[in-house]
Amino acid sequence: MAVIRVEKQKNYTVMSNYHLQDGNLSLKAKGLLSMMLSLPEDWIYSVEGLVSLCKEGRDAVRSALTEMEDAGYMVRGRARDEQGKLREAEYVIYETPQTAPETGPDMPEPTPEEPTSENRTLENPTLQNTKRTNYLKTNPPIIPPQGDGSVSRKKREPKAAPDWKPERFARFWESYPRGEDKQAAIREWDKLQPDDVLLREMALGLARDMQSPDWQRGIGIPYACRWLKHRRWEDEHRTPPQEPELQPEQTLPKGAYRL
Repeated sequence: MAVIRVEKQKNYTVMSNYHLQDGNLSLKAKGLLSMMLSLPEDWIYSVEGLVSLCKEGRDAVRSALTEMEDAGYMVRGRARDEQGKLREAEYVIYETPQTAPETGPDMPEPTPEEPTSENRTLENPTLQNTKRTNYLKTNPPIIPPQGDGSVSRKKREPKAAPDWKPERFARFWESYPRGEDKQAAIREWDKLQPDDVLLREMALGLARDMQSPDWQRGIGIPYACRWLKHRRWEDEHRTPPQEPELQPEQTLPKGAYRL
């Protein structure tokens, strides 16, 4: 009797299928996120390091990271060291879109690039078991995790309504044709804090978008959070140029050739 033996590899990666099935992510962003999730927890990456691990260039990697951040798979943060000084920008990678940590006096909005004279390991006491991306040229491609990982991750509770004009947001949310990611829309609404004048402009812009041929067919409708974040009501809707009308063919003289 023949003996059949199956040789299996032991180096497997187990991850959520959520980002792979997310239609809002490009194949480039899905591939980069899958690669980052395949490596051990709490490893720190630099842009140069990610470039060295894949075939794409620096611009492609940065655009994929920006896409991951817009979709909620990457959240920016910043921590302080023991002397109270701000550390470098820290990016936390998630398997599914998450709520971004609040910013305040101790956690301002970080910049994509920040010079430094030393290669320090980032430590944030509020984060654990996350992927951290440090946008520094001085970092090596991969840095082993530091610490014993005994702290837990802090998450913000979801909100039922924004703090700024919740009744107006409710009307906007009811009118908007897509109902995904309401928490992100609430955050963007509170950041925007539209007054009555801006609310009127937004209402006119939304009504115009909803009458567009693409939206009528359900094509190209962004999430409400992205519509708010990118101020899509200010888009210029330009009518494509019309094809010139063809003139009736003129009668050619007998014996002439038509070109």
